[in-house]
Amino acid sequence: MDIQQIKIGFIGASKTGTVIANYFKYKGLKVVGFYSISLDSLNTTISLTNTYKFSSIQDLVVNSDLIFITVKDDYLSKVYAQIEFLENIKNKFFCHCSGLYPANLFKQKFNCGSIHPIYTFNNKNILPEKLNNLTFALEGDNATLNLLKQILNLTQNSYFILKAKYKINYHLAGMLLSSGLLAVFTLVLEITKPIPNFKPELLLDLSNNVINNLKTKVSITNTLTGPLKRADIDTFQKYFTILDKHQKSVLANLMLTLLPSAGLNHEEKDKLNKIFELEKG
Repeated sequence: MDIQQIKIGFIGASKTGTVIANYFKYKGLKVVGFYSISLDSLNTTISLTNTYKFSSIQDLVVNSDLIFITVKDDYLSKVYAQIEFLENIKNKFFCHCSGLYPANLFKQKFNCGSIHPIYTFNNKNILPEKLNNLTFALEGDNATLNLLKQILNLTQNSYFILKAKYKINYHLAGMLLSSGLLAVFTLVLEITKPIPNFKPELLLDLSNNVINNLKTKVSITNTLTGPLKRADIDTFQKYFTILDKHQKSVLANLMLTLLPSAGLNHEEKDKLNKIFELEKG
């Protein structure tokens, strides 16, 4: 099978679908077009990808060999319900891009897989070369997995096989490292708001250092610095004086999560644990 001759279609003109389609084209794959119920979104995607606008799911499936379903997770069931009753789909491959749901979510009787890019797509205009070092999580039946592997070997992207039973763990972990970080930064904005002419973004370099250490497999214990690492009780007591009840609870719970990795002795850990338990509410 010549991977570059496989016709790839997309159901759903989402940010993820648009960017991945452009990336596949950039790597020499044949993307035929899109179908979407949102005409405005579809027209934007067609313009950005220079592909064909299909008028129905059936039309797209007939003219594609591999169909990516890039819709919101809540709409997957509706899409699969329409696909299941189409004719001549035995030799087609269907693949959704959800990191949460299994490939064979609805016990489909056709080739199915899932491919989840470890990336946050916040717009449709992300340059294809930005995806060169992207890693994908793959799951599905053997035939579909084999096809997806061939595609990623051609694009020279790394991938790993993720068993369906672990997808909730995987998805939650990814959410915490994206939306969770934004939640922490929201707290930072609240805490620094009273400081005149201060730009909280200046503190982001601290996060970059931590992330770089973790990427090079430095342990959490050896990466950790600051008052928790030093068991500096006075510092935490000062922190809690400027926080409201909710903010105290957030800080205390975060520190309780990190405390076992701080490398402290039993006495230091016990003292800090009592303070955090008291403040978490």
